[in-house]
Amino acid sequence: MRADSAVSPHAVSHSGSRPLSIVVEASAFEGVARVAMKVAGDLERVTGTAPAVVGTPSAADGTSVVVAATLGRSALIDTLVALGRLDVADVRGKREVYAVTRVENPFPDAPGIASALVVVGSDKRGTIYGLFSLSEQAGVSPLHYWGDVAPHPCEVVELDEVPATNEPSVKYRGLFINDEWPCFGTWTFEHFGGFTAEMYDHVFELILRLKGNYLWPAMWTSAFALDGPGPLNEELADVYGIVVGASHHEPCLRASEEWDVVRGPDTPYGDEWNYLTNRDGLLRYWEDGLKRSGGFERTVMLGMRGERDSELLGEGAGLQANIDLLKDAITEQRRLVAEHAPGATEMLALYKEVEEYYYGSDTVPGLRDWDGLDGVTLMFCEDNFGFMRSLPATPAERESAAMYYHFDYHGGPVSYEWMPSTSFERTHDQMSLAFDHGVRDVWVVNVGDLKFNEVPLAFFMAMAADMDRFGSENRDAVTEFTSRWLDATFPAAPPVTRDAIGEVLHGYVRLNAMRRPEALSASVYAAAHHQEADRMLARADVVAQHDADVVAALTTLDDDGRTLLAYTSLVGLPARASVNLLRMHLYAAKNAHHAAQAKPVANAYADKVTEAIAADRAISDEIRRLAGGRWSGHELEAHVGFTGWNEDGSRYPLRQVVEPMGHEPRLAVSRADASPVAHRQYGTPMEVVVDDFCAAGETAVVIEIANDGVGTLGWTIVGGEDVAWLDVSARAGSVTGQDAVVLRCDRGLLPTTTQTVRLLVRVDAAQGHQASTVAIVVSGRAVPTAGLPAGTFLPGRGGVVTMEAPHAAASTSVDGARFVELPRGGRDGSAMRVLPTTTPAFAVGEPAPTLTYPFLAETTGEYDVDVWQVPTGVVVRGTSLRYTLCGEVVEAVAADVNAGDPRDPRWARPVIENIRVTTTRLRFEAGVAELTLGALDPNLVVERIVVRPAGTELPPSALGPRESVRVPAL
Repeated sequence: MRADSAVSPHAVSHSGSRPLSIVVEASAFEGVARVAMKVAGDLERVTGTAPAVVGTPSAADGTSVVVAATLGRSALIDTLVALGRLDVADVRGKREVYAVTRVENPFPDAPGIASALVVVGSDKRGTIYGLFSLSEQAGVSPLHYWGDVAPHPCEVVELDEVPATNEPSVKYRGLFINDEWPCFGTWTFEHFGGFTAEMYDHVFELILRLKGNYLWPAMWTSAFALDGPGPLNEELADVYGIVVGASHHEPCLRASEEWDVVRGPDTPYGDEWNYLTNRDGLLRYWEDGLKRSGGFERTVMLGMRGERDSELLGEGAGLQANIDLLKDAITEQRRLVAEHAPGATEMLALYKEVEEYYYGSDTVPGLRDWDGLDGVTLMFCEDNFGFMRSLPATPAERESAAMYYHFDYHGGPVSYEWMPSTSFERTHDQMSLAFDHGVRDVWVVNVGDLKFNEVPLAFFMAMAADMDRFGSENRDAVTEFTSRWLDATFPAAPPVTRDAIGEVLHGYVRLNAMRRPEALSASVYAAAHHQEADRMLARADVVAQHDADVVAALTTLDDDGRTLLAYTSLVGLPARASVNLLRMHLYAAKNAHHAAQAKPVANAYADKVTEAIAADRAISDEIRRLAGGRWSGHELEAHVGFTGWNEDGSRYPLRQVVEPMGHEPRLAVSRADASPVAHRQYGTPMEVVVDDFCAAGETAVVIEIANDGVGTLGWTIVGGEDVAWLDVSARAGSVTGQDAVVLRCDRGLLPTTTQTVRLLVRVDAAQGHQASTVAIVVSGRAVPTAGLPAGTFLPGRGGVVTMEAPHAAASTSVDGARFVELPRGGRDGSAMRVLPTTTPAFAVGEPAPTLTYPFLAETTGEYDVDVWQVPTGVVVRGTSLRYTLCGEVVEAVAADVNAGDPRDPRWARPVIENIRVTTTRLRFEAGVAELTLGALDPNLVVERIVVRPAGTELPPSALGPRESVRVPAL
C-alpha cells in the first residue's frame, strides 16, 4: 500500500526516518535471501532508503521488520506458531502459497521490535512470491526492467497484510525464449557477453515477479548448461527455484547446440544424430546430460526429432518405423532418467509429426496406448498460430498434460516474430479451452525475443496462476486484466489517459492479429471494394490518435519522463511501428489502385509509401536508442513483405508512378469503392451508377473527382438540387489531384417508388477547352419495413444480407450448453462460441445449441450462405468440426485436415487470413426467412454470416461487406 492511500492498521511503514529491516534467517533458502535483497532495492528506488537485510531481529534497525521465511526452515516462524501468535494453517502443505501477516511485539528477545510483517511461504517459491508482492505494494512493476517501468518516488511506503493465496492453477508456468536471432542474441552478446547467468538473472526475476516458475532457455547457438559461463546458469536457476526444461526436440537435458560441440567420429558420442546407426553414442550423450543436470529440479524431454528440429527418419520412412524407433529411444531414456534424475518430470511433446506417432493410424497402433508412457506428462501443442488442435480426451491423458503455445513462430506458412500479433482474446479463449480439457501441469509460451511481448506474457502468466479469476466463464477477463495492469503500471497517469493506453495496446495488437504483420502486402485489404483500405486506415488513425493523446498527456507529467518511457517501451513504440507498417501496405494498395485508373493521385500515395518506409527505419533506430540503448539489437527483426515463410525475398512495397497525359486538366470520375473510371471530353457523357439507396440502410456513397491531366481542374456538379432526400457534400471545386464528394441520402424522405436523379459533373468553361461531362445516376426508394419482426436483417446491394454472429434474434441451450458472446473474439469484432468448452459433440438429429437469424429474402430461390468462422481446429483426434444450417450438416474442418502443416491449404489459408469461410446452398421463400445455426461441435466459433443470391460473387476483399441493417424494436 502506498503512503498516499488510507493507512491500514495491519500495515508497517518504510521511510528514511522510519526504516524497515528485512529479516532472513541463516537457514533460509539462498534464493529467498537474494530476492530479499532485490525487494530492498525496490524499496530504495521508491523511498531513497534501502531496508537492511539482516539475519536476526536483534540486528534490525527501527521498530518494525519484515520477516521472510519458509515453513520448515524458520525457527522464528516455529516459535511464533508455538506461541499462538501466527496461524499458518492456510499455508502449510500447499504448493507455492504465501501469506503476509502483521504480528505485534513478535520477539521477546528483541523488545525494540514493536511489529513484524511476516511473509511466510509454503515453499521456496511461495516465499519469493510473497516478498515480491511487497514490491508490488510499493509500486514496483514486475516489468520494471523489461518494460522500463521506474517506480514513482514516495517518502513513506505502507506494506500491508495479504491473506493466504491459493495454489496456482497450473503447476509449471513459464516462457520459451526462441527464434532469438538476430534480436535477442545480438542484444545479450552486446550487453552481457552471451547467454550468461548475468542475463538470465533478469529473465528469472521476471518469471518470479509474474508468479511463474518455468523456463525453456534460448536454444539457437546457445546451450544453457554451458553458457553461464560453465554451470552458472543451472546453478542460478536452482537458487531461484526456476524449473528449467528444454524445447520439444531437446531430450535428456541436453541443448540442441551441444551436439555440435561434442560430436565427432573420435568422441564417445559418435558423429551422427541417428538413433539407428549411432544408438550407443546417443545414449551415452543423453546419460552424460542427465548426470550433469539431473540433480536440479528439471523437466526432462523424452523422444527425439531429426537433427536441428527436422523430421525423425525423413519423409520416406513409414509410420511403423518411426514409432518403433521412438519406443526404443523412450524406453532407454526413461531408464537413464530413473537412474540419474529420479523424481524428474518426464515429458513427451506431441509436436508436428510426433503427434502422428502418438495417435498412429487405423493400421499402425501409435504410442497412445503404450504402457511405456505411463507417468509421462503429455505436452499437447496448438497449431503454431494460437489454435488448439488436439487436447486430452481420456482420463489417462488428463492426469498430466502440458501445453506449448506461441506468441512467436518461425515456420510455414508465414513466420511472425516482430511485434505482438496474437490478440489477448485469442489467448484467453484458447488457453481456457486447454485448461478446461485438463491441461494443468505445464503451460509454456514461445515469446520469441521476449522484448515487446511483455504484456501478452503478463496476461498469459496471470491466467496460468489464477484460472478461477480468468477462466473460460469470465468473458471479460481481458478487460479485467487490462484495467488492473494499467492501474499498477501507470499509477501517475490520469484515469482517462490510462484508458487511452489500453485502447492503444489492444488497438494495435488487434490490427496485427487481423493479419500478421509479416504477411501483409498491398493485395490484402481491398483498395476500393467496400472502401476496405480506407476503413483500415481509419482504424489505424484511431490507434495513432490515442497514442498521440497519451504522449501529450504523459509529457506534461512532472515525473522526469518515467511514465512516458514505460509507455513508450511497453506500448507506444510497438503500436507506432505496427500502425506505420499497416499504413505502408494500405498506401501501396491505394497507389496501385489509382495507378491502374491512370490517376496521378497515385503518385501522392507512392510518396506516402516512401514516407512510411522512412518511418519504419526511423522507428527501428528509436528502438535501438530506447532507454539509452538498453535494447539495442531488438531493432533487427525482418518484418516487411514476406513472400514465403521467412524473410527470403521479402521487400518493401512497390510504388507505381503515373505520368499525366496531355497539357491541360482532364476530368475523371469514379466511385471510391470501385475501379471503373468515367471520363469523356466529347459526345454522350459516361455514367457512374449509384443505385445503393435502393437497398436498406445505405445512406452515403463517395464519388471521386480526379484530375488525370496537368494543372488545376475546376469542376461543378449540377442537377438534383430540388431532390429532398439527396444531399451533395460539394457542388463545385478545383483539384490538382483528387476530391471526394459524398452523396448522402435521408432515408426518411425517400419515395416508395424508385426515383432516378441525374447529376452532371462539368469542367469549368474557363478551362478553355471542350467541357468534359460525366453523369452520376442516383436511384433511391424507401424499403418498407412495416409488419416485419424486430431484428429482421434487410438485404443490401444485390440482395446480400450480412449478419454479425452476436446479433442473433433467438438462441437455444441444451443441458446447460449455450452460445455465449466472445467480446472482440473474432478477427473483425465479437464472435459466438459454445460454453462449457468441454460440452460433448452433439449427434445429428439431436437437440443442440442454436442461434437464429431472421432476414428478408427478396425473392424465392436458392441462396449461398457463407459462415465466417474463427479458424479454430479439431480438439478431439479423429473427429471433424461440424455445424448445422437449417438442419443441414456442414463440415467446417475435416478429420484429416493437418493443422500445423503448411502444405495443407485447408489449414494454412485460414490461419494466414485469420478467417475460415464455409458455404452452403439453401432455398428460402420470399419474405421473412429464418436461418438457424446449430453447433454440433463446441469448438466452433462463429463471427458472421453472409447470405447472397445463389451464384452472386462478392467483390474481392478481406473483410467483406458491412453488416446489414435490422428492423428496430418498437
